[in-house]
Amino acid sequence: MDPVSIAIIAALCAGATDGKPQVIARMYDTLKLILDNRYGADSEFRQAIESLEKKPNSTGRRQVLIEEVAATRADQDVEIMGIVEALIDKIKEDTDGELPMQARGMDEAAPVDARSPAVKVAWPDYSGQMPLQRPPRVEYFTGRRAELAQLLTVLQPGRVISLCGPSGVGKSALVAEAIWTLAPGAGPPHQFPDGIIHYNFYNRPRLDLVFEHIVRACGEELWPTPEEAVKRALDGRRMLLVLEGVEQLEAWPEVLTTQRHSCLLITGHRCPKITPQPVELKPLPLSEAVSLLQAWGSAATLDWPTARQICEVVGCMPLALRLIGSYLSVSPEETPAYLAWLQDTPLATLDEVRRGPESIPLLLAYSLSQVSETAKQAMAIAGTLALAPFRSEVVAEALELGVHHGIWATILRVFKPEPEDEDGSEIEIPQERVVLDELVRYGLLRPIGQRYEISQALLHIYVRQHLTPSNKVMARLVAYCTTLIGEQILLGIDGYATLDTERPHLMHLMATCVDEGNWQAAYGLATAIEDYLDLRGYRIERVIANETGLTAARKLERRHNEGAWLGNLGLAYSEMGQADKAIEYYQQALNIAREVGDRRSEGNSLGKLGLAYRDLGLFDKTRTYLEQALAIFEEINSPSADMVRDWLSEFKPEQG
Repeated sequence: MDPVSIAIIAALCAGATDGKPQVIARMYDTLKLILDNRYGADSEFRQAIESLEKKPNSTGRRQVLIEEVAATRADQDVEIMGIVEALIDKIKEDTDGELPMQARGMDEAAPVDARSPAVKVAWPDYSGQMPLQRPPRVEYFTGRRAELAQLLTVLQPGRVISLCGPSGVGKSALVAEAIWTLAPGAGPPHQFPDGIIHYNFYNRPRLDLVFEHIVRACGEELWPTPEEAVKRALDGRRMLLVLEGVEQLEAWPEVLTTQRHSCLLITGHRCPKITPQPVELKPLPLSEAVSLLQAWGSAATLDWPTARQICEVVGCMPLALRLIGSYLSVSPEETPAYLAWLQDTPLATLDEVRRGPESIPLLLAYSLSQVSETAKQAMAIAGTLALAPFRSEVVAEALELGVHHGIWATILRVFKPEPEDEDGSEIEIPQERVVLDELVRYGLLRPIGQRYEISQALLHIYVRQHLTPSNKVMARLVAYCTTLIGEQILLGIDGYATLDTERPHLMHLMATCVDEGNWQAAYGLATAIEDYLDLRGYRIERVIANETGLTAARKLERRHNEGAWLGNLGLAYSEMGQADKAIEYYQQALNIAREVGDRRSEGNSLGKLGLAYRDLGLFDKTRTYLEQALAIFEEINSPSADMVRDWLSEFKPEQG
């Protein structure tokens, strides 16, 4: 963030518009007067400031201000920078040398030393914690007793086990049942005293992300590379590592299969060669399939002959039986007609291998044809999110359900008293929950506490392929998520904890915007979430957010912003100890700064290059780049000049 924007935002956070502190308020008014003289009292610059004064915490309004500073090059005006630097110094003086956290943002403000302890601001403390990550169990786990016993027997330290079978056969249900059988309470199983880590590749099929997931769960840092970090994290630990959906991977990580103390359980369509004794999961035996169908449906209306015929048509696949049973529990009178429809489909003509998987799209289409249009839209929204539990408010905001939504709904949720029911009157159920519960009844969603989740990866794939939110719904969804990020960041540690839970959805929504070519939305989400990911130490996801911002800036032809994202990527890699990659991005940012004539950004990029070469031990290049940066900062009277002089003092000629 440029110094002008920092000064304005910091002053607002300090209460300048309320006249307190008085000195800061007067200096802030002086800055606005100078800006009016330069650009006009009715300029877009002044409008951006006035808009931000009304809502200082708005990420979007801050971004507009930053863009106005860049467009006018106000940070290169000597008179403006004089009052800006004085204002920043005064705010620091009143806040023990630190600007308010709310004033820090995505930045091109100055070169940052990635080795400085100040970089690690609000990382969650995982030290001393023992991970116990257990996926939710299915409501009805029928049959599979032999397979469960076999799996529990082979899950031992030092082993690599694979559980394979077609989609919808019940791999995830069996894994969840095994994990909860091993660890039903608050503590880990005796054979895995260091805990259980679970990861599903369906949401994010990237090795570096699973490495980061493991490393963070073990209380370690992702340093110097993801591979080395995960090797260090697992060294000597006796854990159960569960990785689902490995068919999404193009290559298998050797570092996870060569560890000696932990047990690795992987699931997928096919058993990889790395497992000498794979467990292959097949469709349920007919008798167990009938029992499962009757559990989801109604034994009273699903007599044995009817249930047997249904099970045979869909190949006794558990997911298919769940969908059918859920549908018939809602409309039991339709059982004969449903069976007749099934028998008219092409399923009966297919062999048993193809029958089960190919039944799912047909069953989903049939169930979705019966739900309300609002429920279909809610399902489409769920498809833009990750395969993880989501809050019902997301649907309420995106579909504008209920009388009140947006910020007014937030106020009501905080201050509205609990409804009285002493007189026997029914408590009103929020409209979004009525809609989501409709999808639950048809087996399309499952409730997880107060949240909801698409019940299986295959359903999530189908929804993404066949249900698309309207442009207006998507715009409201993105606006809600962007606002949520900004609001929670301002709450500090409690807000970060909330965003930790929402992070998978925010990242998935950003990826959805990229897939759809919605570059404005992708840019806004990347801008909003980048600071949070940095503050919480999600290094790989921070890189992903910056890559998204960079791509969006290029698509939107925002050349100056492109340079800012390149600088952020360089800093992200520098903080991970990858100076070579950092230099590549800093050099590209430098080229753009020179192309657009942005001297401040040019100085920043030169300074960052100097620090990166220092990390490589190339001190001659360090001095060369820092001296060039210093010359520019002195030319434009930047406060960064003093910082660069301090760095240069560390490098004497004999060090080269």
